[in-house]
Amino acid sequence: MPTRLPTGLLVFNSTKHDLYFWIEGADVFTVPFDRAINARCSYSIVRSEPLYRLNAISERGTRFGWDTIKEIKEAYPGIVIVGSLAAAKAYPGQIFAPLTLKHRSEYGEKHPVLCSATDFIVFEKRNS
Repeated sequence: MPTRLPTGLLVFNSTKHDLYFWIEGADVFTVPFDRAINARCSYSIVRSEPLYRLNAISERGTRFGWDTIKEIKEAYPGIVIVGSLAAAKAYPGQIFAPLTLKHRSEYGEKHPVLCSATDFIVFEKRNS
């Protein structure tokens, strides 16, 4: 079930874990996991060194993922679907990755990853 932040934003959490949003004047607000929207990822080695390898990652959405996004957006117009960077790249313009706030370290032990409630990362649709 999506969560409405105190700011009024309706959020669907597809990250497989709870998200913690820092909201000015409202402290930290928890958005529980709703349902996973996975991306298919493939890797290819682009550089190999004696102590490490660099891999390129390629993401793409699945039919199930696209159908889930459609279902969520039809049921909740104006909703923001939050997911991982890989999911945001696999479903450009549909899934937003949370922007983490490192300067809120006073919440670090209780909330290891604190996210902005107003800023998200989105990838543009690819022309192919």
